[in-house]
Amino acid sequence: MPRSQKPRKRHNRTKTAAQDLSRPPHMWQVWRTFEPLYQLFDSLRDGEIDAVGGVPVMPIWGRGEVMEVPPVLDGWVCCWERIVAGEGLPIDLSPLRQMQRYLANGVMMTSELLRRARAVTDQCYRAYAAMPRERAISYTRTEQIAIELESLGIVPAAGRVAA
Repeated sequence: MPRSQKPRKRHNRTKTAAQDLSRPPHMWQVWRTFEPLYQLFDSLRDGEIDAVGGVPVMPIWGRGEVMEVPPVLDGWVCCWERIVAGEGLPIDLSPLRQMQRYLANGVMMTSELLRRARAVTDQCYRAYAAMPRERAISYTRTEQIAIELESLGIVPAAGRVAA
């Protein structure tokens, strides 16, 4: 069978990153955003999770590092609370918040809680895939600023769950 001599077109990440911000994110951007969370769910479903010093850890987005799960989930849920309120989405984030509390306090989770938390994450995935990139970036930056202000003690950690 003859092979084409024409080289295959490769995905141009630079072009994708500079895409129109009023459009939803590219499919691979959506997956890369949610991939660590889905890996966490798979680990918990399988009954084991990586831990350092008895604290559950997960790989962090694109850095090749690991971070403690409870603070990561806390930031994720707070960011999604901001998105849900700003976009008027009918998403109940309480299963994710409960999962974060259980992991922070070393409480055993039920398979029902994991199922509900994954269902909420699926709803967030679909909402993120349909949201214009500029709004997602705006919510994320606002949450990052809030986290930094709280860590500096400038603003009290209102609504955040202490680990």
